[in-house]
Amino acid sequence: MFDTFGDTFALCDGFEMKYQGLISLALIMLATVSPALAKGLSCGVFSSKGGVYFYLQSSTDKTVIYQENNSWGWECRWFEFKEKETGKVYAIKRVGRTWKKNGPGVVTLDAQHGLDKHINFDDGTWYASPKLPDPAQKEVLKGTLTPFFEITREEASSGKTWAGKISGKPIEYWIQSSDIKALNSH
Repeated sequence: MFDTFGDTFALCDGFEMKYQGLISLALIMLATVSPALAKGLSCGVFSSKGGVYFYLQSSTDKTVIYQENNSWGWECRWFEFKEKETGKVYAIKRVGRTWKKNGPGVVTLDAQHGLDKHINFDDGTWYASPKLPDPAQKEVLKGTLTPFFEITREEASSGKTWAGKISGKPIEYWIQSSDIKALNSH
């Protein structure tokens, strides 16, 4: 699962480490449980082969969020990509979809365990707005990628889930031509 070395792992509140294997990943996850995260929920992103890992970490026990396998949680994770050359900002969000089975499934986070999700931008479930520059003109877009996680108060109206909007620390990120094509296809 984690077979590369030197990936940047960016945390909220200015905490950053280089990924150097499974042991340092475990230390990174333990380090996220700190007074700096006393606000409840934090998110972050680090690059890996074939995409990024998006993670959530709670500083308290029993933080309830929606799972992503239903309409309530599908669009909670999203990103902003800021192109280095032009400064232009793009939102990268989930493509809307229909659901054969749908219910507000939840997952409970505690202070000792985070939740991570591997994300591949060329899997057809993500789009960029506005559209990214044509990959025929630019094979790679260089910039920064900022993770976001959001559950609005209306979505959390039952009072059983966490509600709010958080962002993680931006990381340097390159969007490859295959990802550009996929993100622009919707």
